[in-house]
Amino acid sequence: DQKHSIISHSLEKESVYYSVYGNIHSPNKILITFPGVSNLDNVHHRLSALTSLHSKLKNVLVIAFQDKEGVYGNYMFKTLTNYRIRPIVVSLIYGLKTKFSLKNEDIIFYGNSKGATIAIDYILLVKMIMTLLALFQLRIFLA
Repeated sequence: DQKHSIISHSLEKESVYYSVYGNIHSPNKILITFPGVSNLDNVHHRLSALTSLHSKLKNVLVIAFQDKEGVYGNYMFKTLTNYRIRPIVVSLIYGLKTKFSLKNEDIIFYGNSKGATIAIDYILLVKMIMTLLALFQLRIFLA
């Protein structure tokens, strides 16, 4: 993990693991990538489909998640202690969106094969949660 600069994000003592590259200081967009291969492959191999885009992603922060649970991953569903991974991922995405003052449209999800299935799951979940949070914040503001 150190070789590939893997970092973790934790919620309630459970973690997800990812690498970061691109514009880490003031991105206009965040590209969230999910692995389409097993955890036995290295991060750079998982990102090889995106290497041709690196020069075009100058204003983009790229978050490349690892699916480290089990021998081949588990579609980023639960940790080894049976804690659901979704809240951890959503808290990271929401924190980055807030930190960089981005809109929902500025969050892009990508995955191929297994990663595409994970990406679709998170597109629906994250967009719904962020919309509900925005409505809740507006309600507090208007109260």
